[in-house]
Amino acid sequence: MKMIDRIPVSEFPNFKYEDQDVINAFLWLRSFLSDEDWNQRKEAIENKLSYDFRISNPFSEPLTEGTLLLDNNDQIGWYLYLVHTLLYEPHKYEYFQGARIIPIFKRLGMNLNEVKNMKVSKKRLEIF
Repeated sequence: MKMIDRIPVSEFPNFKYEDQDVINAFLWLRSFLSDEDWNQRKEAIENKLSYDFRISNPFSEPLTEGTLLLDNNDQIGWYLYLVHTLLYEPHKYEYFQGARIIPIFKRLGMNLNEVKNMKVSKKRLEIF
């Protein structure tokens, strides 16, 4: 299999995403995970992406057989990963997937004070 030539990170434009609502929502949700847990989940997602991604011509496979950029075993981890890459590693950000997720984080961040004041059982937080 032919490897894809990589563009050095230094050649990417300097980009900084600064929407405070998205940042606040990410940091709040991320606070439910320990650093160790987050790093393990992030590494697992990156390993999945690096091993499961394959070269194919665009639109050459049905959606049911193509590469799916989502880990069904850790959906909240995938969502957090998308926002993390937008904020801190934009060269890894997946625009098509993120376009579905970033608006949710934006709305959550806009209403974060209300969300924090909601009474939610510990059972509900087990999605993490």
